[in-house]
Amino acid sequence: MWHDVVKSCCLMLNQIPKKGCTESPWTMVHGKDIPPNFLKPLGMTAAVLNMNRIKGKKFDVKGQEGLLVGFNVPLLSYRILLRTGGTVESKHVRFLKMPEPTVIDSRQDNNREPEIDESESMIQEECHDEAVDDENVSDHDCDEEIAQMLKSRDPTPESSVQSTRVLRDRSTLKPPVRFGFHHYYEPNTFE
Repeated sequence: MWHDVVKSCCLMLNQIPKKGCTESPWTMVHGKDIPPNFLKPLGMTAAVLNMNRIKGKKFDVKGQEGLLVGFNVPLLSYRILLRTGGTVESKHVRFLKMPEPTVIDSRQDNNREPEIDESESMIQEECHDEAVDDENVSDHDCDEEIAQMLKSRDPTPESSVQSTRVLRDRSTLKPPVRFGFHHYYEPNTFE
């Protein structure tokens, strides 16, 4: 697989124009550009469509997952390393989204907790209890204010207006008559 990786890296490097030139080395040699959305990062996960000529069942596997290891530029196809160990070269590839790399700041140590004296923890608990009591009182006041605002905003008329619409009785409706093939001709019977 290393030769595919080296060829792909050289292909990507040859897409960068030299200093003072507007064209890339690849374009100068071959006379045409590679489509800009063709190149993908190596090692990207991809799903390859199974192109077997054997007709499968409805819920059979339609593709296989693998990693991108190379490109075939003349055919504009991708070389995928499957999880089974084989390689497939195909145009029918869907690239899956790569997870965002998580950046961990080495300067911050999140595992370490600050040390607190017992006397400080007792004071914090008392303050917390008082704050909870204050929140309950203020929440109750806020709930009443919100209810009053909603009542004043919701102009529901108190007068009852009779609807002029009258629904028909559905039990009097007859179902449609179904015509089968035996209604169109006189059957042949032998007595």
